Amino acid sequence: MRAVHFRYHGASPRPFDDVARHLPFTLQHVAVDANHAWQGFIVSNGADAYFQDVTKNTFKNVLYELETLVADAILVSSSVAP
Repeated sequence: MRAVHFRYHGASPRPFDDVARHLPFTLQHVAVDANHAWQGFIVSNGADAYFQDVTKNTFKNVLYELETLVADAILVSSSVAP
């Protein structure tokens, strides 16, 4: 079995590629949260009741997990020796 060696590479040689991979998830994250706040405070009749109902916008959890996984993959791929 081959050992995996970790080393610090410093800054990514292509930092904009890392940003480009992570940016869509970040933008979706902001858009979903903005929509949730709009629905809760502006559209709904009672903000307390709206935000206490945890069955709304459950897809946000999937989006947050994907964002975390992509960001972690970027970090790990930039620190593993080729």
